[in-house]
Parts: sequence; C-alpha cells; structure tokens
Amino acid sequence: MAERADVIVIGAGHNGLVAAGYLARSGLDVLVLEANDWIGGCTTSTALLPAAPEHRMSPCADDVIALRDTTVGVDLELARFGYREVEIDPPYLALAPDGASLALHRHAERTAAEIRHFAPQDAAAYLRLIEDLRPACDAAMTLMATNPVRPDPRAVAGAVRALLRRPRALPEVVGLTRTSAADAIRERFTHPLVQAMLANLASYGCPITWDRSGVNLMIVPMIMRAGMARPTGGMGTLPAALERSFTASGGRIRTAARVEEFLMSAGRVIGVRLHSGEEIRAATVLAATEPWRVLNQFLPPGTLPAKLAARAADIPTRSAGCAHFKIEVAFRGRLTLPAHQKARRDDLDVRIPTHMVGTIEEICAAIDDAGAGRLPDPLPFASMVKSAADPAVAPTGQELLGLWSGWVPLHPEESWDSLKATAEKSLIAQAQHYYAGFEELEIGRWVESPPEMTARTNVPDGNVYHVDLTPSRMGPLRPARGFAGYRTPVPGLYLSGGGTHPGPSVSGLPGQQAARTLLRDLRRKRMPNR
Repeated sequence: MAERADVIVIGAGHNGLVAAGYLARSGLDVLVLEANDWIGGCTTSTALLPAAPEHRMSPCADDVIALRDTTVGVDLELARFGYREVEIDPPYLALAPDGASLALHRHAERTAAEIRHFAPQDAAAYLRLIEDLRPACDAAMTLMATNPVRPDPRAVAGAVRALLRRPRALPEVVGLTRTSAADAIRERFTHPLVQAMLANLASYGCPITWDRSGVNLMIVPMIMRAGMARPTGGMGTLPAALERSFTASGGRIRTAARVEEFLMSAGRVIGVRLHSGEEIRAATVLAATEPWRVLNQFLPPGTLPAKLAARAADIPTRSAGCAHFKIEVAFRGRLTLPAHQKARRDDLDVRIPTHMVGTIEEICAAIDDAGAGRLPDPLPFASMVKSAADPAVAPTGQELLGLWSGWVPLHPEESWDSLKATAEKSLIAQAQHYYAGFEELEIGRWVESPPEMTARTNVPDGNVYHVDLTPSRMGPLRPARGFAGYRTPVPGLYLSGGGTHPGPSVSGLPGQQAARTLLRDLRRKRMPNR
C-alpha cells in the first residue's frame, strides 16, 4: 500500500520545517519530503572543503533579521532544541578602499553621528528618513505576520495605528514606491560612502535601478527594529533545531525524496509521485518550495484555467539577469583589516560586522553589466569574517571568511564553465585589498557559480528569493495574482516558502502563515477528511 499522511510538506528548507512544526503540533500526521539528501535548503552549514573539515561553511544565508521579530522561535521552542544566536551591532560596515568605514548601527543617532564626520547634511537627512520610515516599517512588519489576502483585522488595525503616528510621512513613503532606490538615495544623500552604505543595503530583493525599488530602503528601519544576529555554529543550526522540534511532535522527514508531480483526482491534489515512481497519498499538500516549478511542472497540464496558467508561467525569477556568486575561504590564522581598524574613531572591532564594498555607481554599473551578460569590473560584494563573532564555525585560532556578490550575470556571454575562474579571481583580488593575511594564511576555498547554486538548492535561475521581490510581487500579488494567501485555486494544494508573502530572508513567516491558513481551513471543515 502507498504511504499516507494527513499533510505532505514539500521542501525541508526553514519555511517548510516551520510549517511542518506548526502542523505537527496541532496533531496532524505530517510528512516532509526533501529532494536533497540533506535538510535546510538555503539555510545550511556544513564542511564543504575537504582541506578544512572543521570549518562550518554556510553557502547561502548567514544573517538573521526578520525571524527575530516573529513568534516562531517561542512557538516552536527553538531554544529548547538547541538554537542560539549572537547579536551583531553594528550589523553592517561599509568599507572604502582608502580605509574609511561607515557603520550602520541599530540606533539611528549612532549612525548619524558617524555620518556627520563625512557630511553633516547627510546625517540630518538620515535621521529624517528613519523618522519617516519607522511607522511604515512597523506597519509593514505587522502585516508581514498575517495572511495578505485575508489579513487578521487586529493586524490591519495595528498597521493603521502605526501609520497614524506620523501621517505627514505618508507622502514620503508613497514617493519611494514610485522611484528607484538608486534615485531615492542620490536625491537625499551626497557623500559617496553614505550612498554606498544605503545602496548596498537597498540591493536586497531586487536591483536598485528598478522603478519602484525605492521601497527597498525599508530594510534600514527593519534592521533597526529587529536587530541582526548570526546563528551560533552557523546557519545550519536553525534547520537542525526546527527538525528536532518537528520530530519531537511526531513529524517525519524523508530526504532524497524528489517530488516529480502531483497525484490528482477530480481536480484535487491527493498526493505526490516521487522521481523514483513511488506514490504517497495525503489529504493536503503544502509546497514550501519555489512556486514557479510547483505550478508549472508539478501540476498536470490543463489543471489551471488558461488565465491562471498564464500568470503562473509569468512568475518572474530572473532578477534583471543578476545572479549570486559565493566563495567561502578557510584560514589557518587571524585575518585583520588594519587600514580600516586604524581609521576608526571608536573601539569597534571592524572584523565583526558584515562588510559592504562597492559605490552606488559601481552597483548600478554592475546591474547593467550583469543584465547584458558581462562580468562587472569592479565587482561589488559583501563579506564577513564569520569566526570573528562566532568562533564555533572554525577551529580555535583559525578563521572563516564568506564572500558574496549578487551582481554576476545569470546568462553570461561565455559559459559559466569558463567564467567561474575569472569571477573567482576578481572577487578574491578585491578581498585581498581589504584583508591582511589572506594569501599567507589561506587553507583553501569553496566556490559556487549560479548554475551550481541552482543545481544544489533547486531554486529557479539561482534566485534565492524564489520570486523577484518587487512592489508588483508583494502581499496579495506574491507570487502572482490568484495564487497569494497560501491557498491555491487547486483544492488540496497550498504554497509556502520565500516565493510567498512576505517574501525571502530567514523569517519563517511564510511557513508560519501558510500553516495557520491551512489549519484554519481544516477547522472550518473546508476540506474533507482523508
């Protein structure tokens, strides 16, 4: 007989495990199916380099922000199951080649105090921007933790109260939704390092040159509200704790179980067929993986009406042709940033924050180059000495450095087979300008190109956001009109993951809200029993 469950969750990324945890705690028989032979999706940590087996490398996500502003950790008792964090403040540090640096602190006045050393008028503009954006950020964070199609009335009321704290700021917020982040930054700030700091932060989700991307500046008050932390022992400790929480409630996980297609009966999803041919039945399937593949490949052709099928096919995943490139480097000794440490006016250990390198001009040029299939030169990047804040990720006295760029071409003029070495050389050369001890202390490095990332994580076009994060793909429009709110038009099928509301990042909110939506439907008896 075929294996059965009350609910099948597809994907053991952190959102899939969050959803599964809530469902299992409600008493349902929940089975998680993961295509890879490991769990975690884009939230993993492991020994990727044979020459450095004790260096725990996180090839995708490193930082935790939005999760800290949710109830997920308390609801699923993550601390009980071993999850720990180390808070980083200041979380981000913009570096200039000449040794200057500018820190984004959790407290606005401390950031403004640093900005005053470079441009007093920019400090005043920064405080005005934060004051204007904070109420909108509070409203947005409240609405992030509810169903975007059928929001909790209390959440809506809370969001309205937040906005009314500063109603005169509403035109400013609306204005950001009508311009690009690059233009919004240039209009308000004059100093190159201030512009660089904000441009790097606003690059989260979509290119800063896109129209309406000005809303991406909301990431700044979001960081200030939630703070930023890194999981102790690497990002993989989060899915490990989620797995322990889930299995303690009776849940089951199967790895190396790649879903090929849905089983259907009378237009309803009744289970899945694996790549191996095995069939597993369930009353409900919750797909916590990329929605494009779920709707366009897992569903049999003709399941969706023509209009909805067209919308599903048009879910954007290409991010203007910009893709992600990652390098993890192991060292046998201590890395330093001597020029930047010496130039600081305080006692900040510059090794600890996430470093951001690249001017606003370089980022905009990189977006154009990547979209045209060219490797940018110079290549803007972010980096972090992970072992500086969390010694658990490397042996005592040794270091682990992560280098990331989100501005390499998705489809280069030459193949990635040949471009990979060039991109690696470029990124390493730039990093060596900032980090002393790089060449003489390096043990080895792990390098991943966009096609390799796609193959490893199964995300479309190597897009860790699953769906481009733009104003037209947020809230009740994410991933597409008619598919938001976690329910789908197909009975028995629900969506979750970074391609659903409120979007990507390590928050657990898509998993939490998808599970709550499904459970509400079961309580209202909208779905028949198995």
